[in-house]
Amino acid sequence: MKIFRSLIVFMVLLFVVSCDAPKLNPLDPDNPDSKLGQLNGFVKTQAIPQQSIPGVKVIWKNQNILAITAVNGSYKFEDLIMNDGWIYFEKEKYYKDSLYLQWNNVKIKSAPEKLLNYMYATLDGFVYDPLPDRQPISGVNVTWKNQNIVAQTDPNGSYKFNDLALNDGWLQFDKDGLFRDSLYVIWGNEKNKHMSDKTLGYKYVKIEGRVKNNVTKKEIAGVKVLWRNQNIIMETNSTGYYSFNNISQNSGWLTFDKEGYFKDSVFVLLSIQKSKLVDDKFLSVIPKLDNLVIYTIVENRYPEDQRYTLFVQASISDVENDIDSVNVRSTALNFNKQLKYNPQTRFYELSYPYGIKNSSPSIDDAIGKNFDIIIRNRSGRIFSVGSSTIQRIIKQEILFDSPANGITVGPKPVCRWNRFLPGFNFKYMIQIYTDETIPQLKWEKQNISKDDIEAIPEITLPAGDYYWVIWCIDDYQNRARSKPATFNVQ
Repeated sequence: MKIFRSLIVFMVLLFVVSCDAPKLNPLDPDNPDSKLGQLNGFVKTQAIPQQSIPGVKVIWKNQNILAITAVNGSYKFEDLIMNDGWIYFEKEKYYKDSLYLQWNNVKIKSAPEKLLNYMYATLDGFVYDPLPDRQPISGVNVTWKNQNIVAQTDPNGSYKFNDLALNDGWLQFDKDGLFRDSLYVIWGNEKNKHMSDKTLGYKYVKIEGRVKNNVTKKEIAGVKVLWRNQNIIMETNSTGYYSFNNISQNSGWLTFDKEGYFKDSVFVLLSIQKSKLVDDKFLSVIPKLDNLVIYTIVENRYPEDQRYTLFVQASISDVENDIDSVNVRSTALNFNKQLKYNPQTRFYELSYPYGIKNSSPSIDDAIGKNFDIIIRNRSGRIFSVGSSTIQRIIKQEILFDSPANGITVGPKPVCRWNRFLPGFNFKYMIQIYTDETIPQLKWEKQNISKDDIEAIPEITLPAGDYYWVIWCIDDYQNRARSKPATFNVQ
């Protein structure tokens, strides 16, 4: 009887669950827990006034589903799996774009409005002669420099370009008997750009100004000032003053150049005025390379290994304190590395591991090649302040004699080595280190005569394990180190 009642209860429960089964399907849209959603949105132009864009391909990338925008720029997707993902927008003559959509458990999701930029545009304007006559000029060659397209002004002085790429750039105006001029075009998301009127002048102008020191603000004499339009050069006088007379009324560049200062320039905008007073030009002082040392280091290791290092040390004076970076560069070797400022030595330094014996590229290729010191300041100016070369790589090995091979010695061991005869002038340097995971330098002696073959430490070494090395250092600071020789002090 109990078994029969249990069976009846089980069948009732099974009937109830069966009735609810369709609603438990997560893909059923009627199921409140459904994972399918609806997505809609609008596409308009970036340019103002904004307009709806029909015919845009809208792709839901998660499922590669395509929709096309309607006349009002709207699009809609239904029955999407609600996983966050990308929507892509494409239409001819517009830049492709995309946006990332997060559902946030909203089944009917409105995407943020997407604004597309035009890919092509029109550009027009007018050219006149100088005020007060202001007559239109026909036959002016107007060049869109970005694409090297030329249009010519009509009798009303009007010009027009169609289907231009939307990249900012220069318009150039040119006609015989007039002075060439230009305008810079910034599109600013406009599809149809009307430029301000361009006036081309026929007259001449006087250009004048003064040049001063950026630090002291005092006038600088002897600065070479170049008016690049006509390649005319003059120098500033004792008050830093310069002037150019009878200059064609065509805007252009003045360049300022004096040894010890940054070469600089200023664009002078000319119209129809009789004279143009240029704002004072302040020249920055170039950092000075006080000293440059470039040498090689050769380390002899067991069993018969040689490691090569290029070392660069530059001392630089910078009165304006605006150095951004210092590099050492060898164009012939395609070598360009940044030097790091060492606050302890106050030098810019580089210790570059060049490789091992018979490696490629070989350090031998660097001998005699120019290494230039290149400075970049915070304004982005780049310039070379000096150069040097590698004179020698000391590959001959100094052979130690004693102590070696871990022998036990007293606290003041006599360090002996074989006489070294490389054929050039040099000095020895001896170093004694503790023989441990991180060796500690215990004693060093420099400027040992090349005629010596032994040296005694000037300190008493405590008991422990040690090793010593001997260096050969030539007159150019190139150096080579012997293999380490170990010993023990009791």
